[in-house]
Amino acid sequence: MTTFNRSSTVKQYIAALILFIFTGFIEISAQQNTTSPIAIRVGLYPYTPFTEFDDQGNAQGMVSELISILNDTQTEFVFIPTPVSPKRRYEFYKMHQVDAFFYESLLWGWSDIDILSSIPYQQSGERYIALAQADRDQRFFNDLSQHHIVGVLGYHYGFAGFNSDEAFLRRNFQITLTWDESNMLELLEQENGDIAIINETHWVQLQKQQPKFTAKFLISDQYDQQYTQSILMRPSLMSQQQLDSLIKNVQAQPAYQQLQQRYGVSSDQ
Repeated sequence: MTTFNRSSTVKQYIAALILFIFTGFIEISAQQNTTSPIAIRVGLYPYTPFTEFDDQGNAQGMVSELISILNDTQTEFVFIPTPVSPKRRYEFYKMHQVDAFFYESLLWGWSDIDILSSIPYQQSGERYIALAQADRDQRFFNDLSQHHIVGVLGYHYGFAGFNSDEAFLRRNFQITLTWDESNMLELLEQENGDIAIINETHWVQLQKQQPKFTAKFLISDQYDQQYTQSILMRPSLMSQQQLDSLIKNVQAQPAYQQLQQRYGVSSDQ
């Protein structure tokens, strides 16, 4: 199994961590010493289009926009973006370095961890994708064991039983792990892999923004997984009722509805 290191992505992630060190702790400290809203650190890791980092380490995407909407529409809590890596997000949570994750699923390694899951607020899924070639059709995706798979480090995939352990993946699959989904497509385009897994929300965005690029690929009819996404929250910060009320309130906001429409995603209500 090869781990593909993309220097620009790593630099963006490091820059994001530095930004958090200089701003995040200061904000939290100030809030905890006053009667200000309860500070909740939201873990952000590269997961297009939910979270992406620019060259200065600034986060953008659906998670950042949802954080802004929540902060603008209620005063009991303040949500603070906090960069983490996909693989280490559980460790960060257990060490109390982050408190919550947005657009997350309990299926992704959280079932044995003490964390609240909100009512679901979005439906999504993952599909297989390959470089389009004259001799390829939907049958190309029938047997993954015959292909070199490209995935993202720390992600949970249905074909692997949601086991993200690198040693397990190495034993059971021919797989290359990279830093993000955009990099996966580059590897496929360069024929450094046969099949990758892409989330539908990302694919919809790519089709709108880069139709000529997406025309190079064959997307599967079958899913690797389908899921609903929720907010996962540290139980000591709010109750289940508070968490669900938070979601219901934000779903009624025009800004949230515009966010959903802009990204072409389906709400789960």
